Amino acid sequence: MRSIEMAETKPERVKTFSNVSISGGTHGNEMTGIHLVRRWMSNATARTEVERSSFKTHLLLSNPRAIEKCVRYIHVDLNRQFSHDPITPDKDKYEVQRACEIQKWIADNNVDYSIDLHNTTSNMGVTLILTSLAATTIGLQITASIKEAINFPVSILSLGFAFGKRDSGFTSLTKSGIGIEVGPLAHGTVKSEVFQRTAAVVSKTLDIIEAFNNGKEFQEREIELFECKKMVKYPCDENGNISAMIHPKLEEQDWKPLKKGDPMFMTFGGQTITYEEEEVIWPTFINEASYLEKEIAFAVTKKVKRHLGAVKRI
Repeated sequence: MRSIEMAETKPERVKTFSNVSISGGTHGNEMTGIHLVRRWMSNATARTEVERSSFKTHLLLSNPRAIEKCVRYIHVDLNRQFSHDPITPDKDKYEVQRACEIQKWIADNNVDYSIDLHNTTSNMGVTLILTSLAATTIGLQITASIKEAINFPVSILSLGFAFGKRDSGFTSLTKSGIGIEVGPLAHGTVKSEVFQRTAAVVSKTLDIIEAFNNGKEFQEREIELFECKKMVKYPCDENGNISAMIHPKLEEQDWKPLKKGDPMFMTFGGQTITYEEEEVIWPTFINEASYLEKEIAFAVTKKVKRHLGAVKRI
């Protein structure tokens, strides 16, 4: 495992957070976030679960038309349309228009930390996802504190630009924030354990932001996380059709090392295709159902350690 050293040695001063958004249904068939946000919106007692004294909480159902049809998206993936820069409108694509509306909603409410709720069919457990913009010292300190505070396994994933040439996820609108990805869960379904764990992570995230706002200092520390490097596609035949599937020995093995010679794919004829690179990788999003349309088999990550400097509120 390689170690990345950060140059900062003095405590960094960071502004407190004033407005936190919680969004569900960015993908309209990922039901956990949809039902949680609906509950917090419609039930005054439940709403108190996400309210804190030092900041205002804003709730959003991101993709109403996709939610209504219980599909991932109507025209294009909403979670690839966002940007911290102005978004160019496209009246022919609902999600692009919706991204413009959400960008304005974020600005109008002065949201400075966003929490976006997702599900995956992959066996990833609970994963806290940061875009490259969000993987700052304060962003990683908050994320590491969430992991420490939770009594079940949590992985931290830094996306970088593996999903595109720029940050395009929901949290790119605010720079600070996390995506909470929980699975395995079939799209269009609800599972109590996934629902409860997602709610618990949201609650702890809000508690940690509240503590920071009230003067808690994050101490210098070293954390372990996974950095996403690229996506691996399924093998295809000469006609461009997928010709292999995830090997049984790799299936459901998210966050476990894949070494040279390990089985990776199995052709439809039963032949094994092995991983032949020298570098050990940690696959995740293995066999994610939503990625099949793009012929993506899994994401390649590297396990790293990162040194974080101390952070104080301004």
